[in-house]
Amino acid sequence: MLKNFPSPDEVRAAVAAAGGAELDVCESRTTGMQPTSSDKMPNVDRRRCPDMGELVRSHVDYGAWATGRVLAACATLTSEELTRDLATSHGSVLGVLRHMYYAERVWLKRLRENAMPQLREVGDQRLFRDPAPEPDLDALRRVWPSVWDGLRAYCETTSEADLAGDLCGPDCAMARWQVLLHVVNHATLHRGQVIALLRQLGKAPPNADIFGFYLEGRAATG
Repeated sequence: MLKNFPSPDEVRAAVAAAGGAELDVCESRTTGMQPTSSDKMPNVDRRRCPDMGELVRSHVDYGAWATGRVLAACATLTSEELTRDLATSHGSVLGVLRHMYYAERVWLKRLRENAMPQLREVGDQRLFRDPAPEPDLDALRRVWPSVWDGLRAYCETTSEADLAGDLCGPDCAMARWQVLLHVVNHATLHRGQVIALLRQLGKAPPNADIFGFYLEGRAATG
């Protein structure tokens, strides 16, 4: 039989009873890594368990941070390298990046409109990609941040009760916080593909791991 996991309230109560010290025992100096500053880090007290909104927002912030790093690394590629068919899920580096962008953009639209499509249409990119000519890398770097800002604003302005509520469609439903984590996880999957493709092309990929994101946040907040 599977053991029941503690609820968020039970976790927060346990952390409060322990004074929160257990959550702050790993110093960055033990990792051998040198964190850098960032002005995109979530303002979350590390000594307490964040509520649902803070936790989801921090993951959205991580996605923006990591994808921004990957986009910067891709800017070192030539046009031919960006569009070369490398037999990955969406063909080329640029094809994968476009797919990531379209997915985040359409999920933000669905959240704002409070409408889930039919299940068979959820991932059908033909329904929500841009018509030709599709955005190049420079265009993606210009327009993508507005999607990240929109996702973050959605997290900040949606109550915890509404985050726990369902985004409903004709034949499927999912809690809004789960939708947001899906958006983050989907991008993480495809960033990994882009990083592998960068290596195939002889480029050094950036550190886009959530561990590095948390270290930068720790350095930025002191």
